[in-house]
Amino acid sequence: MIPSIRSDYRRLRGVALGAAAAAFAFAAVLPGVGSAAPRAKHESYSKFVSQVSRGEVRTAVLTPKKGSLRARLKRGGRVTVKYPIKDDRSLVKQLHANHVHVAFGSPAKHHSHGLRKRYIVLIVVGIAALAVFAAWRIVRRRPDPGSELPASPPSANP
Repeated sequence: MIPSIRSDYRRLRGVALGAAAAAFAFAAVLPGVGSAAPRAKHESYSKFVSQVSRGEVRTAVLTPKKGSLRARLKRGGRVTVKYPIKDDRSLVKQLHANHVHVAFGSPAKHHSHGLRKRYIVLIVVGIAALAVFAAWRIVRRRPDPGSELPASPPSANP
């Protein structure tokens, strides 16, 4: 009897360790997923204006409320620039004069990108914990092969 109980607990421990290893591997891989996109460099306004006059800028997305713009260069780079809000109209005219595609964006809302990665990891760890708990309950409910259940419950009156 005892060897079968020990083997059940060993199997349960193996399931628990496997689930924990999978959760840690998932959590370790997840932060690296978003790092594949290139980050935009921050540049000064004067350097950006000189790039526009040289014809190095392909597109620009202006956010007038924040006084910032995101630009894509013809050689593939991305830049972010803070500009004075009072120069908004002259900047747009200069961009159009140098054949730069101009678009206007609105400021991003806080937390507008859906589920955060830490919540996804929390959900996965919770599911793994539930799976381990369910496996533990299944192993625990198995009756011993040598034990027999009584045929009828003992009566209260002798």
